[in-house]
Amino acid sequence: MKAILEFDLNNPEDHLDYKMATQALPMGLALWEITHNLRRRVEMQLEASTGNHDAETVISIFFDKLFEIIDNQGVDVVQAFNEINNNRRQPEDGRLFRSLNDVEAVVCKLFNRTPDELRKRNRQPGYVIPRQMAMALSVLHFPQITYADIGWHFGRFDHSTVSHALRAMKNKIDTEKDFREKTAPYFEGMRWPF
Repeated sequence: MKAILEFDLNNPEDHLDYKMATQALPMGLALWEITHNLRRRVEMQLEASTGNHDAETVISIFFDKLFEIIDNQGVDVVQAFNEINNNRRQPEDGRLFRSLNDVEAVVCKLFNRTPDELRKRNRQPGYVIPRQMAMALSVLHFPQITYADIGWHFGRFDHSTVSHALRAMKNKIDTEKDFREKTAPYFEGMRWPF
């Protein structure tokens, strides 16, 4: 038997959805049953109903069947997503980036740069420091994303550039008081991976 799950991976953040969706076997089984059986079950129930096919009825039937499948597969959806999010490091003040694009937006605003400037292969400190900060924040907030994926997002850099950026940011925070104060809301309370 062979099962194929299709994912539309056109956006830079889509690989995260792919990783979360395929992380656990029960979740995968539930997804398979949902995509394979749910549409037909809803269609059959609508055919058997009195002909009431308004949006509210369809949504109600869909979610009833969805929860039935999830229960049958023994998937604790809340626990699955909590486990994924508990692995995400975050500052003690509760600030949480939802995606690499959120990190990018904050860094661009802080340093008055555009996303294109952040990705530019320019070695001047005005470009390097914001890019290194974006890479470091991404590593700290999204440990499930590989260094290679983070490097690719911020200008097609390799994993070693991201590793260097992380160490450079830690050093800059430890040695430069002005930079530490400027970036404190984003790095305070973070657990560095070294």
